Amino acid sequence: MPRINFSQNLQHPTKDLADWHFSAGAFQRLCPPWMDVKLKSSEPSIVDGNQVSFTIKQTPGIRIQWTAEYQHCDPDSGFTDVQVAGPFKEWRHRHSFTHRGENDELCKLEDVIEYALPFSPLSDLIAGRFIKADISRTFAYRHQILAADLDRRVTLPNVAPKHVLVTGASGLVGKQLCAMLTLHGHRVTKVSRSNPKNRKDIVTWNTRTDELDLSMTDPIDAVIHLAGASVAGGRWTKSRRKTMLHSRVATARLLARELLERNNHPIKACVFASGVSCYTPDGIEKSEHDPIDTSTVLGDIVDAWEKSADPFRAHGVRTAHIRLGAVLTPAGGALQKLLPIMKSGLGGHVGNGRQAFPWISIDDTADLFFRATIDDRYHGPYNAVAPYQVDNAEFTATLAKVLKRPALFPVPKFALRAAFGKMADEVLIQDMVPIPHRLSAELNYPFRFPKLEPALRHLLGRA
Repeated sequence: MPRINFSQNLQHPTKDLADWHFSAGAFQRLCPPWMDVKLKSSEPSIVDGNQVSFTIKQTPGIRIQWTAEYQHCDPDSGFTDVQVAGPFKEWRHRHSFTHRGENDELCKLEDVIEYALPFSPLSDLIAGRFIKADISRTFAYRHQILAADLDRRVTLPNVAPKHVLVTGASGLVGKQLCAMLTLHGHRVTKVSRSNPKNRKDIVTWNTRTDELDLSMTDPIDAVIHLAGASVAGGRWTKSRRKTMLHSRVATARLLARELLERNNHPIKACVFASGVSCYTPDGIEKSEHDPIDTSTVLGDIVDAWEKSADPFRAHGVRTAHIRLGAVLTPAGGALQKLLPIMKSGLGGHVGNGRQAFPWISIDDTADLFFRATIDDRYHGPYNAVAPYQVDNAEFTATLAKVLKRPALFPVPKFALRAAFGKMADEVLIQDMVPIPHRLSAELNYPFRFPKLEPALRHLLGRA
């Protein structure tokens, strides 16, 4: 069988490497975002005989089923996953952990993959080179994530494990955030509209009937509120604007009622998602100290959204608002929508291209919510945008460069307004320039991806 070897030297003890891999959340963190991997059930423990089942998006409308079994599991030396059912004729992947140095201060990770394609050797001639290239970009991504996560551990405050309630846990940010929390020993309970498999880590709510029952859960230490109807989910009709507001404010009131009025255990932290599209769009840099412009649709929503956390503040709960820019990931959001157009070579900048494009990588986004939950220094609003900002034309040109495609066809303003109405003015055309003043000046936050091109290459596997 073809055999591929990937190795990585790390400046961490072997125990840290093993703890990371054997902790819940590692599987989710290692899944490249361009693959759109979905677990069929909760992530199993890595012990001999346990199986993990998931699907991978291959092409639109087609998902590959994959089940792997863990074998030879030993936290001191590593583990093996073997395909039980999936796209390969055979697949065996050994994760080996070894010491480097006399005092176990350094370690080495070695990934050895042995596989066979169906209909080999004919398939090797047709697709072998592409399969190897795809495996290589996957493991380049995985090793970068692992190294960054381990490096981050030493910068975190030493806190006791928390029980965290998370809304919007199944979303783009929620998946990565929950993985980070569990990787660091915290327990997550997810809030969902349904729980068909009666999982113990899920509680249900009904926002129409204003119901959320936490009576059967253990005491909650912190709450993260990510849920809210997408602002890009359709034209901003009167009904749509009402849904955008209600999905954020009414749910916040429900959380406050259940966690503050009907809960004897004191909540220690409250972290709300928010948005940077709340300032006056005049092309001038805006920090968190600038006022919210409530004359705009998004400014009004952000103002009400953040005020909905007032009950937590009134009870003395440390409260933070993460005002998000465009969260970049090929798994969803703006980047996912742009990729098919840009890959076809038919993309281009929006309008005149000079308007700011405030962005942040999905890894920095999840990390910010994670830190705001466990670090007592975080309070109030933060502009969650990368420090090196770009305009729309530079963003488009950089994406085209990473994809090795031209970007020759700009989209005129009138076409955007015809297609999206008011949303085009406030989301796509306006020139709003938020800067991460508090993150940089007060917290010296270490962005994983402060610059756009390295972020896009990482997210798209185009190193």
